[in-house]
Amino acid sequence: MSSDNLACSSTSDLRTQPVAALDKEGIGPAMTSIPMIACSTSLSEHHSGGSVTNKNKQMVEQLQRYGLISSKKVVEVMETIDRALFVPDGTPAYVDSPMAIGYNATISAPHMHATCLQLLEENLQPGMHALDVGS
Repeated sequence: MSSDNLACSSTSDLRTQPVAALDKEGIGPAMTSIPMIACSTSLSEHHSGGSVTNKNKQMVEQLQRYGLISSKKVVEVMETIDRALFVPDGTPAYVDSPMAIGYNATISAPHMHATCLQLLEENLQPGMHALDVGS
């Protein structure tokens, strides 16, 4: 896999990001930490039609390596829908962190989208749509 103009790194040796998750029984909330994952690309490459899809794919693969995505279907969906389409130009789209997308609005971190999709997976059928509002 080529990593031209891409910087992907785990800063787990420096810090971790607290994440709300279900406890072992899947009943209530529990707190855990995940390594922060960052993938960045140059703005000019994004606008020139460069290999942004590859960077999105690398971000998803990184989430898999850390055990944050286990579903093959969620991998397929997250690799198909590029996160950069939902963040302002110039924003580092491939960082596993929530990002400001407007006045008093944020987009959730990629690992949160993966978690929600995996929890919904059994109920979503082909042809159905899901809208994520305020999660």
